[in-house]
Amino acid sequence: MNLVLLLKILSGLALGIGGLALLQRLRSGERRRLMVALTFIAGLFFLLEFVLPPGTTFFGLVPPADLTRDNFLSSWVEVIGNVVMVVGGFAFGLGLLNLATIHGRTLFRARAGWQNSLAFFVAMIAMTLAGLLKDHRAWVTVHDVLFQGLYQPLGASVFSILAFFITTAAYRAFRVRSGEATLMMIAAFIVMMAQVPIGMMMTNWLPTEGWAASLRIESISNWVLTVLNMAALRAVGFGIGVGWLAMSLRVWLSLEKGSYFGKEM
Repeated sequence: MNLVLLLKILSGLALGIGGLALLQRLRSGERRRLMVALTFIAGLFFLLEFVLPPGTTFFGLVPPADLTRDNFLSSWVEVIGNVVMVVGGFAFGLGLLNLATIHGRTLFRARAGWQNSLAFFVAMIAMTLAGLLKDHRAWVTVHDVLFQGLYQPLGASVFSILAFFITTAAYRAFRVRSGEATLMMIAAFIVMMAQVPIGMMMTNWLPTEGWAASLRIESISNWVLTVLNMAALRAVGFGIGVGWLAMSLRVWLSLEKGSYFGKEM
C-alpha cells in the first residue's frame, strides 16, 4: 500500500476518533445545537453552489477552477460528496451492528422466531464471504448460487405475491358506488382490454387510418394513458415536489417536529 495513502487513512481515523471523543464530552444540549448548526451549514453550501452564477468568486480571493462553468464553491462539491459517502458507510455499519445485536439477543435467548435470526446470520456471513472472495475460482459458484440462484428468485417470488394484493386493492377501488368509481372502472377496462388480443379483436374491424382509427380500442387506451393519465401524474408530481421542498426546508432548518430538541421549534 502507498505510504501516503496509509498516512491519509490513519489521519482520517485519528480525526474521526478524536471528533467522536469530543462529541462525547459535550453535554446533550450542546451536541444537539452542534448538529443543528452543521445541518444548516451543509444545506446552505449546496444551496449556494446551485444558485450562484458561474464565475462567482469569494471577494475575488478564491477563483473557481473554470470561470465559465463553476463558482468558488464548485471545487468543493466532490470533497463534500466523499464526506457524505463516508458518513453513509458508517451509518450502514451502525445499521448492520444494530441488526446483529437484535438478532443476536433473539438467538442466544431462544426467543420466538430464533430460526429467522439464525437464517439472518447464516445469510449475512455467507454472502459477505462470497462477495469478498468471489475473485477466487472456488467461490464463484458459491456467489452465483447465493445471488443468482437464491436471492434473485426470492425477490421475484416476493414481487409476484404483490400481484394478489394489487388485485384485492383493485377490487375494492373499482366497486361502482359513485361517479368517480364508474369513470375509474371504465378507464381501467379500456386500458386492460387494449393490452390483450381479445380486446383488440373487438375493434379490429375498424380502419387503421382516418377519423375512424381513433375509435379503435388501442387508440382510446393510448389517449387515456398519454393525455388523461399523464395530466394527473404531472399534477401529483407537482404536489409531491412542493411537499418535498417544504420537507427539505423543515429538515434543513431543523423545524421538523421531534427532531433534535424533541419539540417544534
